[in-house]
Amino acid sequence: MAAGLHHRGFTLTETLLVILLLAMMAVRGLSGWRDYRQALRLEQSGRQLLDFLARQQQRANLENRSLKLWAKDGKAGCLGVQDEAEPRCEPGLSRFLPPYDGTALSHQFSNDAGFFGVRNTAQAGHVQLSNGAGSVRVVWSGQGRLRLCAQARRLLSIAVC
Repeated sequence: MAAGLHHRGFTLTETLLVILLLAMMAVRGLSGWRDYRQALRLEQSGRQLLDFLARQQQRANLENRSLKLWAKDGKAGCLGVQDEAEPRCEPGLSRFLPPYDGTALSHQFSNDAGFFGVRNTAQAGHVQLSNGAGSVRVVWSGQGRLRLCAQARRLLSIAVC
């Protein structure tokens, strides 16, 4: 062996350490990506619910009539306008179904809740959507103001209630 010859390369221990660090970073990244996707789905569901309620409010104002709301809570829950005797959670123009699996709907409003065409008013209440990322709430006031807010902590671009 020559006097000035040096071996170049990595030892097995160094290579295994690098692989372990890369695996740990990949697991952490995938977990963060999953959490981000859940938060994004919840935000999109909340914005769709806000849009649905705004359309129903505009419809009540345009037709100058009262539209009463009904809701069924749970993971298979839905929200709708009282157009028929028996409310059903089926897709339709006057129904809101959470667009993603794992999103639960809960409501807090009276049986008289809805939008009234006269002076564009409403019976106050709120509807909440939840999944693993947190909860968002759509709140409407007696003056007909609609707003979307997050429960407990900020969720992407939605401020806390």
